[in-house]
Amino acid sequence: MNQTENQLLAHIREYRRKYYVNQIIRGSIGLLLIVGSILFLSIMGEGLLGFPASVRTGIMAVLGLVFLGVAGYYIVWPVTKLFNLSQPISDREIAELVRTHFPEIDDKLINLLELKSNTSADNALVIAAIDKKTEELAPIKFSHAINLNVNWKYARYLAVPIGLFLLLFFLKPDVLRNGTKRLVNFNQEFIPPPPFQIDVQNHPEELIAGTDFKLEAN
Repeated sequence: MNQTENQLLAHIREYRRKYYVNQIIRGSIGLLLIVGSILFLSIMGEGLLGFPASVRTGIMAVLGLVFLGVAGYYIVWPVTKLFNLSQPISDREIAELVRTHFPEIDDKLINLLELKSNTSADNALVIAAIDKKTEELAPIKFSHAINLNVNWKYARYLAVPIGLFLLLFFLKPDVLRNGTKRLVNFNQEFIPPPPFQIDVQNHPEELIAGTDFKLEAN
C-alpha cells in the first residue's frame, strides 16, 4: 500500500470518526433538551399541585425511560460504532455521503471502491486505473463535509429550560424546592399544604392552666 492510498484511507477513517462524533454531540444536546423540559414541567407541576405518590412514580418512570431510550440510541449506540464495538458505516456508505458535499467527486470514490474490491492483483490495467483515481481523491479531506460548529445552533435551545429553571428559582423558590424534594422521594406520601394560612396575632410566651385566653388570628 503506497503513501497516496494510505492518505485516502486516512481521510475515510477521519470522516467516519467525525460522523459519529457529530451524532454524539447532537444526541447529547437532544437528551439535555428533552429531559430538562420534562423535568421542569414535572417539578413545577409537583410544586404547585402536589401529586400523589403513584403519579410521581409514573413521572419518574417515564423520565427514566426517556433518558435511557434517547441516551441509548443517540449517544451510546454511536459511541459503540465510534470505537468499533459494533459495525460502523462502510466505506461505500461514506462514499455515498461525501458525494453530495463534493461535486467534483461524484461517483469517483464509489467506482474506486468497487474496482478495489473486484480487481485481481495481476490486472495491470485496472491497477493503473485505481492508482489514477486514488491520486485524484487522496488530497480531498472528506471530513470537511461535516461541520461540528453547526451544533452550536441547536445548543442555543438549551437556554430555554435553563432560563425557566432560573426564573422559577428567583420567583417561586418554594415551588422549585418542594417539587424537587417530592420528586426525589417519589414513593413517599406527602400531606398537601392547606389552602389557607393562620396568622396568630397575640401568641403568648406563657399560658397559665385554667385561665381564659382570647386568641386573635387572621
